[in-house]
Amino acid sequence: MAPAVLLAGLVLSACAAAPSGSSAGAPPTTSLPSTADDPSAIVSGSVSPPLPSCAGADLPTRTAGVLTVATGTDATAPWSGGSGAAPGAGLETDLGYAVAQTLGYPADKVTWTQVERSAARAGTATDFDLALDRFTGSDQEAADYSTGYFAITESLVRRADAPTITDAGQVGGLRLGVVGATEATDPDVVPSGSPQLGLADALTDLRSGTVDGVVVDTPTALAVAGGSTDLVVAQLPTDPMIQPDQFHALLPSDSTLTGCVSTAIDRLRVEGRLDELARRWVDPLAPPLT
Repeated sequence: MAPAVLLAGLVLSACAAAPSGSSAGAPPTTSLPSTADDPSAIVSGSVSPPLPSCAGADLPTRTAGVLTVATGTDATAPWSGGSGAAPGAGLETDLGYAVAQTLGYPADKVTWTQVERSAARAGTATDFDLALDRFTGSDQEAADYSTGYFAITESLVRRADAPTITDAGQVGGLRLGVVGATEATDPDVVPSGSPQLGLADALTDLRSGTVDGVVVDTPTALAVAGGSTDLVVAQLPTDPMIQPDQFHALLPSDSTLTGCVSTAIDRLRVEGRLDELARRWVDPLAPPLT
């Protein structure tokens, strides 16, 4: 089933604020960003009351009075803290608690489980109310999808010893290798005609100096640079005329909770909390170029 996009979601998504700018210069840390200042701010701050038509006590969750959230079988920074994670463990972990709170479930009424991505998409694993594991959705998958919670930008991966880039205007002068499509990137930033490469070949060319940078979607960029100290990542500006692909919460097919989860995510978007999550978890590892 295609991602569930409510009319309200279409209107509310236009209200989302753009991520704040930053520059890329230092190698990214391989550890999770610190939340020592206020690790529970995202999920326990001052927010609107629970949605009146989606109150926790009235929702047909798998366990009455409890929201069961599934995550992937691997804890991958900056997305997830894994099964049983507390607030402050990753973007999707914090999102799970924030959605639960918006639906009227306090943190102690959220249960975490793990599920294989392929099983969740195929509908063979359904022992959860919603799953958060960087799902993009597909008409071919036997599952429901909420409105989007994270816009999949593209990023520039460079060697850490390369000259610092301070703004997007400098990207056009680089020798670039492109992995995958770049429809979401501002066409004035990435020149047309940059060679299309497979990821492994692109990284080999980058390390050998054949190219100055590799353009790839931000989640992949974070994955390849996360275990390395010799690569840095910077997010590229998006094309203002294009809506990037999104990550969605996955729900079992024909779930009666899909509308409420979508509405909760839309509220979090309008309140600016989705942007807060991106700034807290993604931007420190992939600073946006302006």
